[in-house]
Amino acid sequence: KNFAKLASADSFLIFSCERTADATVGWQLRSTGRFAHTKPYVLKIANRAGYELIDYKEIVPRMEKGEEVQGHLFTFILRENSNDLNVLQDQEL
Repeated sequence: KNFAKLASADSFLIFSCERTADATVGWQLRSTGRFAHTKPYVLKIANRAGYELIDYKEIVPRMEKGEEVQGHLFTFILRENSNDLNVLQDQEL
């Protein structure tokens, strides 16, 4: 949500994160001390902030002890009316 408040309409948000399918709440803290997220969880949080997914790839962002770590690469765009949406959502909390 903070990125959306600072960004202008049609700004891009591009990031990677570790991938998990096992998290019951959409994310998990791994024994490595890193967080992993499910795709639906990231989409839900980004959409709440006014972002729309425009590209997605499953990637290997890094290696851990010689093993591939599974990850996501998300590309979102901030839609024009997202600041109005953020104000409404803040009021609902």
